[in-house]
Amino acid sequence: MWSELCDGIERDFRSGDVALPIVDIRFMDWATIVSASIGTVIGGAVSIFTTWLTLRRQAAIERGRRADDRERQAVVQAREALARLIRLPDKPSDRLTVQLLGNQISFEDYHDELTGFEDLDFAWSEERDGVLLDLQLAIDDIGDAAVWGELDQARRLLSLADFHWDVILDSESRTRQAACLYARECLRSLSIGMPVPPRNKAFASALSAIGAWEEDQARFAKAMAEERRLKRPTRQAPAQQA
Repeated sequence: MWSELCDGIERDFRSGDVALPIVDIRFMDWATIVSASIGTVIGGAVSIFTTWLTLRRQAAIERGRRADDRERQAVVQAREALARLIRLPDKPSDRLTVQLLGNQISFEDYHDELTGFEDLDFAWSEERDGVLLDLQLAIDDIGDAAVWGELDQARRLLSLADFHWDVILDSESRTRQAACLYARECLRSLSIGMPVPPRNKAFASALSAIGAWEEDQARFAKAMAEERRLKRPTRQAPAQQA
């Protein structure tokens, strides 16, 4: 059928019924048509891929911009929290702690007088814990892992300084000032693109003391668990009847 159609078109061209140049359709260059189609498809695919890459790059840039904005805001909020911690008054019973560490009062006198500060110390702890929560929420948006880790250690020490004064062997207020100073230095280094600063002596000593205490407690707990396990009576298998 196709051959007859081609012959008919050719006869029409030769009889003059159609005023167009004669083309032998049977010998058209189908390879050219196929090549052009493939080129169109490839060109469209390349265009789509390029558009996808561009959109992906723009999305990554936008995510990075938002992360930078969050981090800048986090630095501001963390500095505000540290300023509040620095201005926080000394723990009401901190005076007794300083006297005890200076051998000015006995341990018995310390505990006797401490009962008069319970309500004041509780109110102080509530205020301190609220500021520490604000600090925690702020540093969670800091993307630099090294800076985040050091700030989290500072936050951890700030939350333990009053409870572990007898381990740190210093008052809560002095430990708090050392931790806040180091945290401020970390934030400054982050802002100007510098490496994490070295820990100050008081901050490093306090963290080391708490770490050693926690290791001792873990070993003690493990030893006690093993002792209980050894003292636990073993169950005897029931004797089999003959």
